[in-house]
Amino acid sequence: MVFNEMDFSSKCLNNVFADEVSAANYKQLCKLLETVLAKAVSDEVHKLCKERCSGCEYDHPSQRRHDCLMLTEEEKWVNYGLEAIEQVNSKRVIWRLFLEAMRVLKLEYHSGIVDHLRDLERELDSALVHSLMGLHLDANNTEFDCVLNYLSYWREDRGY
Repeated sequence: MVFNEMDFSSKCLNNVFADEVSAANYKQLCKLLETVLAKAVSDEVHKLCKERCSGCEYDHPSQRRHDCLMLTEEEKWVNYGLEAIEQVNSKRVIWRLFLEAMRVLKLEYHSGIVDHLRDLERELDSALVHSLMGLHLDANNTEFDCVLNYLSYWREDRGY
């Protein structure tokens, strides 16, 4: 069988294009997964901060006695980040949130994303806390804001 040059080049281009799309899709899925994880951990950090605030516990009238109000975002993440990641991992909600985000954004599934989630779950250290904190607090990271807002309401409906 003989291929003419036009058929051969279009097949090569299609294969390269498909691989590039697959790689780009995988990177986008990884970033979405990390963003969903960062949002869930942030919510848990704020919940832990509020629970551990002695001012809230005793209903102190002075705001200065409330750690939940006086700590900066970075201080909250440093103090409660690891515990928040452990709590989020123990609830096993990230995968459900991620799949819902994929469905809403109409993204195609990539088999390597499960390994990426497992790697994130295994890396419980301060570097992961700082990475997630940076991702969550990055003002330029607005790519998934709409779906994160949607997931907040979706989580409440399902009791996650």
